Amino acid sequence: MSVPLQNIEETIRITETKIQLHFVVVEGREGAFFCIVAPTLMISGYGDTHEEATESFQHNFAVFIDDVAALTDQEREACFTNLGFKKDTLLNFSKAYRDETEVLQDFTSTTVKTAEVEIIS
Repeated sequence: MSVPLQNIEETIRITETKIQLHFVVVEGREGAFFCIVAPTLMISGYGDTHEEATESFQHNFAVFIDDVAALTDQEREACFTNLGFKKDTLLNFSKAYRDETEVLQDFTSTTVKTAEVEIIS
């Protein structure tokens, strides 16, 4: 099963006290395993059960946030740019899937949803 991710706006907003993320999360089965993926952020979690996959994803997401928080402003901008985001004048980053090549393959029983996370430092 293919999962098209077109026309879904994903954003990252950074202020002095918090990081707000709005991103796509795809959940489903990949063979015998449950899988949760945030393709734009290159974060995933796998497990024998949905709960294990969720726990794995949450752990990997926390590591990502810790790593991003430890970066300098210039390193953070380079990180998000490398992930395909574009910076605007307010230090927000945005990315939208708009072309036919942005498709995940080989998922079954897939759910596509968005997630919003706010991290306050």
